[in-house]
Amino acid sequence: MKEPDRTPRALTRMLSAAVVIPLLLAAVLGWHGYTQAQREAAAAADRSARVLADHLRALLQVHVFATSRTASRLRDGSPDRPATPDALHAMLVRFASESPELVALTVIDPDGRPVASSVDRVQPDLSFADRAYFTALRDGGPPTLIARPVTDRVTGVTILPFARRIQGPDGAFGGVVLSALPVAPLVEFFRTTGETEGRSVTVARSDGTVLLREPETTTGVEAMDRASGFMRTIAAAPQGGTYRTESVLDGIERLHVVRPVAGHDVYVSAGIETSAILRAWVRDSGPLVGLTLLAGLALAGTAGVALRRARGELAAYAELRAEVRRREAAEHALRQSQKLEAVGQLTGGIAHDFNNHLQVIGANLQLLRGRALDGDALSLVGNALAGVDRAATLASRLLAFARRQPLSPTVVNLGRVVQSMTDLLRRTLGESIEIETIIAGGLWNTSVDVSQLENAILNLAVNARDAMRGRGKLTIEAGNAELDEAYAARHAEVTAGQYVLVAVSDTGAGMPPEVLERVFEPFFTTKPAGKGTGLGLSMIHGFVKQSGGHVKVYSEVGQGTTVKIYLPRVKAAEQEVQGRGIEVRGGTERVLVVEDNPDVRAAAVALVRSLGYRTIEAVNAEAALNLLDSGARADLLFTDVVMPGTINTRDFARRAQEICPDLKVLFTSGYTANAIVHHGRLDEGVSLLSKPYSREALAAKLRQVLDAPAPMGPGAAVPAAPGRRTVLVVEDDALVRLTTVEMLGDLGHDALEAADAAEALEALGRTAIDVLLTDVGLPGMSGSDLADEARRRKPGIAVVMATGYGGFTHPGAATLPKPYSREGLQRALAEAVRLIRWTA
Repeated sequence: MKEPDRTPRALTRMLSAAVVIPLLLAAVLGWHGYTQAQREAAAAADRSARVLADHLRALLQVHVFATSRTASRLRDGSPDRPATPDALHAMLVRFASESPELVALTVIDPDGRPVASSVDRVQPDLSFADRAYFTALRDGGPPTLIARPVTDRVTGVTILPFARRIQGPDGAFGGVVLSALPVAPLVEFFRTTGETEGRSVTVARSDGTVLLREPETTTGVEAMDRASGFMRTIAAAPQGGTYRTESVLDGIERLHVVRPVAGHDVYVSAGIETSAILRAWVRDSGPLVGLTLLAGLALAGTAGVALRRARGELAAYAELRAEVRRREAAEHALRQSQKLEAVGQLTGGIAHDFNNHLQVIGANLQLLRGRALDGDALSLVGNALAGVDRAATLASRLLAFARRQPLSPTVVNLGRVVQSMTDLLRRTLGESIEIETIIAGGLWNTSVDVSQLENAILNLAVNARDAMRGRGKLTIEAGNAELDEAYAARHAEVTAGQYVLVAVSDTGAGMPPEVLERVFEPFFTTKPAGKGTGLGLSMIHGFVKQSGGHVKVYSEVGQGTTVKIYLPRVKAAEQEVQGRGIEVRGGTERVLVVEDNPDVRAAAVALVRSLGYRTIEAVNAEAALNLLDSGARADLLFTDVVMPGTINTRDFARRAQEICPDLKVLFTSGYTANAIVHHGRLDEGVSLLSKPYSREALAAKLRQVLDAPAPMGPGAAVPAAPGRRTVLVVEDDALVRLTTVEMLGDLGHDALEAADAAEALEALGRTAIDVLLTDVGLPGMSGSDLADEARRRKPGIAVVMATGYGGFTHPGAATLPKPYSREGLQRALAEAVRLIRWTA
């Protein structure tokens, strides 16, 4: 940058920024302080409402029990019914003496006359027939009622009447049992439990009838209007909520939190004056905002010099870095494109000429087979023709990679193509491979050569079987997908738009990045010599590109592989009879969405809400557990499989279901439905929806999980397979530790690692461990001492002691001599489990 560019006007702009930024910072701090004051006020009101609701519930339970017991004794035909008023008086005195909260119990006959009271002999000329609670119970109202405060005609004390209907013969009205709840102690409790200034408390029934207010204000209206904030809140959220309103009683605006009194048709509303919240904000944030403004003025003076020197240098450096990144990305993309194009042209040309020669050879062999030949000659000709067929298949793959294979596209529904291949795949892969197909509802049509697509899926399935060494799970998904402009910008060969997705996933060993970069190169293979041509994925790549689509491979070492084929959507009708699509069905249950990526979380929440469900959300497992611990409730947990944090997915699901035993769990992942969490695969019984998913797939999966039977208890969302155990490997030699973990994975177990006893004890404290496998000679605490301490903390844990010293034993533990094989490790685990069962 030239020196004349550094004009006074530019310096003025920088100095202005140095002033404006602190002002903005002060505004942000002020706004943050204001929102923090609002949150703290709401939290304080919520605490008050909960405390008051719990206190009122405890008081009412005493009256519920006393009136219920009295009414049952007075029920017609009861053997315990007092024979005389004196006996009834004695019974009421005895009942009232059992709790200091029972000030007075009174029995009223069907005519409203008091029969007996726990306080004193009743006056025969008294009548309760005009009381609202009496007329409500007499005229068929609810069996119990909490009425507005009145002056008790027996004790003369202002009370909240708790009245219960007495059942007479044939269900007739037999009178009322009245328990008096004194108002004065309750109001005093309300006054002494406040946390902030400017607070108020209202107790009301769900029909809006006001039972108590503190401070006491009234307009003479005994019930709140349905349009009031209180009534709207409990109508929208019966479990309580928050609202802000200006009181018609005193004209003061307050923030209210409403909470129900559990088991009763009563709510407590705790309010805080908004002016008190504002005063707290000014008191707490004012000094900080002032200091920020002063610091901004100081910064303006310093920035005037520093920014003038740095501005040009930083701008030039940033532009240089951006240019280097753009050039490197363009060169890399060009090299990859040129390499694949050059190899494609070469292989395509070879395959074309090769097919000409095969035509000559095959035709002559077929002519020769028509001649009169003996059995041996015919057998030789048949073998030669079989070789021609195999060579033709190889040439077809070369042509497909070179995008010169003649295609016969047909408008099809990929879901039906995948379903029609299920039997063929089972026969091809064998019984030891579990196959799962997931077809999304409302699948779009695409135009594709069905034969080539079936070959591609079969090829991917065979590759998956080899990667899983003949044992594992294969998942094939068909669904709708939209590749947006951002995705197309990252993949130059992709055109943004709507696609139909076929995804094939396995639970194999996965691929490292250097192998993943070369998977589409022809003749590149990681299989042993003679076990593969290296043309499978390159053929699929060429076929998909020739069909106008896109293919993407996701893989990580130890976490399996997913191949996703995107084919363009077409709006033409399928060329076969169409069946009805899967109906999109939502619900009203509450879904807890847990996802660390904010954009993905927002999109997921929007999709779930669009189906009619209610949602709460959390950024990670810790935040979700805090929500559940604080009282939030959900019917289903919809969580990403891999998230930052110290809690793994298995423990997260188990702990969430310990808090909410009826909670259903649905996982989602960037891999398809066999995405990996522990050493190769998710456990059986897990419901998982792969990303990206359609609205139809989400709707179907949510209903599938919500309508399934309830889990069998804590942790049931991630059940362990039979014989599968969680093993803690404690070994200070990293190579030995890594090898042992891999052996355990091959044996079907889950493994955790620790380098010393301290790490091991920490792992024991946070995770359920079945077996402790420890080296004897650990640094610090020995393996023997670690085993004893582990058994002291968890008496049911099995122990395997690994050692290079001959003749070593430890009481109640299996010994594993070093070096050990996978078979030796398996025997030691079985022996350790047998020992712990025997001692138990």
